[in-house]
Amino acid sequence: MIPPPTPKLLLLRAAGKASEISWRLTDCTIYVTLEPCPMCAGAITMSRVSRLVFGAWNDEYGASGSRWDLVRDQRLNHQVEVIPWNYGTVNVRLW
Repeated sequence: MIPPPTPKLLLLRAAGKASEISWRLTDCTIYVTLEPCPMCAGAITMSRVSRLVFGAWNDEYGASGSRWDLVRDQRLNHQVEVIPWNYGTVNVRLW
């Protein structure tokens, strides 16, 4: 059985298809709520996304700085800028 793709993978696939220039997402920033797992971090890196912004660390499966750091691994041909977003620094009105 093949596991279903995560929303991050579906987003990367759709963005790559929508780009008329290339599948490489080089001047793009991806915003997610939770630090990506190794599968999603690998897909983000291979898609050549420039920046990754996330709202919460994933201590168990995070692959962007907490448990592993796949997106900034110097052995790969592309590194992603990681920006952990601190909700406390933003004034948000919920209603």
